[in-house]
Parts: sequence; structure tokens; C-alpha cells
Amino acid sequence: QTPLYQGSGALFMFSKSCTFEIQVHYFCITLVAFMISFIPKVLDTIRDWIMILGYIQMGFAYVMPLLLIILLLVQRRKKAV
Repeated sequence: QTPLYQGSGALFMFSKSCTFEIQVHYFCITLVAFMISFIPKVLDTIRDWIMILGYIQMGFAYVMPLLLIILLLVQRRKKAV
């Protein structure tokens, strides 16, 4: 009988030995990410990408409601005609 473990928003069925391998896998990914973070150029690049993605998110947050309002107004006019 394999126990049920929850991870990453979904339920997975693994044996106990497999969960140990997954934990080691996560540790290795975290260790590699931590080691890469010490390279200053990588940190600058990540900062730039986060800034760009933040601007895109803010633009989306302002433009999307306006587009939806315009779409509703257009639909209302089509119904009236």
C-alpha cells in the first residue's frame, strides 16, 4: 500500500523510498539556484527581468479592465441597434 502525499497542488502516490529521492531532487535544485545567485551578473539580469515583468503586469492590470469596459459598451450598442 502506497501512502498519499500532497505536493505542488496535486496528489501524488509514491513509496517512501521515492519520496526521499524527490526530497534530494528538490534539495539539489535549491542548492544549484543558491550557487547561481552568487554570480553578480545573474542577479542583475534577474533584477532586470523582474522589473520588465512587473511593468507588464501593471500595464495588464490597467489595460484589461478598460478593454473589458469598452467591449461591454460595444455589445450594449449592438443590442440597442
